Amino acid sequence: MVVMDSTYQELSYTVTNDSAHSGPRPCLIYQEIQFSAPANIDHIVFRNFYCFALTITQSTANGSSDGAPYWTTILRSYKLMTDPHYEDDAQYSHRISSDEFEEPFSREVPVYALRFYLEQPSPNWKSFGLRDLSCFTKRENPSKEYREGTVTMGAFEDQELVSRVQEVMASISDIHATLKVLQNQNIYT
Repeated sequence: MVVMDSTYQELSYTVTNDSAHSGPRPCLIYQEIQFSAPANIDHIVFRNFYCFALTITQSTANGSSDGAPYWTTILRSYKLMTDPHYEDDAQYSHRISSDEFEEPFSREVPVYALRFYLEQPSPNWKSFGLRDLSCFTKRENPSKEYREGTVTMGAFEDQELVSRVQEVMASISDIHATLKVLQNQNIYT
């Protein structure tokens, strides 16, 4: 089960390029996003839509001396489907941690933009892409209560009541996380 962690913050971005080669398939297709401010990425979450594999490049500077962005590969041909010709796992949700990224990626170096190169060698699918894409960073200094997902209830004298309320809150959090995972996998809609 995936547990929602309040130590992460979703990053805002704009889609700056949704490019497709107009030649015969298979062809090069990529989606490019630019962050509203340089960001330290912890992980990426998305729902696959018939992409067989994914390559991610990053831009860590506004550009080279001539003003063009400088792109480096941080994830190469990451498989999203077992077989490109069958749809069994074609719409699964994925979470890619920055631990899986290759050098020269560094969590300490802010990223300005990402490109997601989409690979689908099968002619079976007329369209493919990434859906519900989100990028996350770690919060700078979340409070202890916020990190632990607890509420300070020191003002209450009835510790048994406080304990029961905290148990209910934990159960609700687990249920919410489970429903979110099921919804992302299109099992519960």
